[in-house]
Amino acid sequence: MGIAIFNPRVITYRRKLLEKIVGASVYPVHWPRWLSEETDSLIRLGLSKTEICERILNENNVYVKMHSLNRKIEMEVCTSRSTISAASP
Repeated sequence: MGIAIFNPRVITYRRKLLEKIVGASVYPVHWPRWLSEETDSLIRLGLSKTEICERILNENNVYVKMHSLNRKIEMEVCTSRSTISAASP
């Protein structure tokens, strides 16, 4: 006899999240300008990657992959470092 660990009648947080992700738009290669600007502003606010992904999903019905967001954050850090070093005498 097995133990039922998933009940299809119980709508959990994870199930709600997965249903949103399934119905969301995904930009696999190039992000539109508005999405890039939105993520840049959320990164500057200091939100975590999870907070950024969830906020964009909830507000815009767009799923941002963690891998893509990690690359974007790394590029933002590299850009800010080069800007700081160029400004230093």
